[in-house]
Amino acid sequence: MIMNKNINKRTIFYIDGFSLYHGMNEIYGKKYLWLDIDALALRLCDSDEDLIQINYFTAIVHSDPPKQTRQIKYISAIKTINRVAIYLGKYNLEYIKCHNCNQRFTKWREKMTDVNMSVKILTDAFDDKFDVMKIITGDKDLKSPIK
Repeated sequence: MIMNKNINKRTIFYIDGFSLYHGMNEIYGKKYLWLDIDALALRLCDSDEDLIQINYFTAIVHSDPPKQTRQIKYISAIKTINRVAIYLGKYNLEYIKCHNCNQRFTKWREKMTDVNMSVKILTDAFDDKFDVMKIITGDKDLKSPIK
C-alpha cells in the first residue's frame, strides 16, 4: 500500500471560552479580549495539520449587562467564521452557605461547558472526525475524557 505523504492531519480545536477569556485577561489585560480564535488556532497548528473545525464553548453571562452585551457581540463576530461552531452552556445563580459563619449568599457560575466539551470530544473521536485534537481550557475536569 502506497501512502500519500501530502495528506495532512485533520485538526479540531475545542476552546473553553471562559478559561480563554479569563486567562488572556489575567495575563494581557484588555489587549486580546477580541481575540481572533481562527488566527490563534491556525498559529497553533503544525505544518502537517489542516484546521477543519473550531468548537467554542461558553455561557452567556447574566450578572453584568454591559459584559453580556460585549460577549454577545463577540460570539456574533466569531460565528461569522465558517469553521467555528458555538456551544452554549448555562450561567446560573447559585445559593452558597459559608461553612464558617453559616451566612448564605448568591454567586453566578458558568455551568455545562466542561460537560458539553467532553461530550463533543468523545462524539467526534467516536465518529473519527479528527486525527489531532487541541484543547484550550483551564478546567481540570476534562482530564478523564481527554485520556
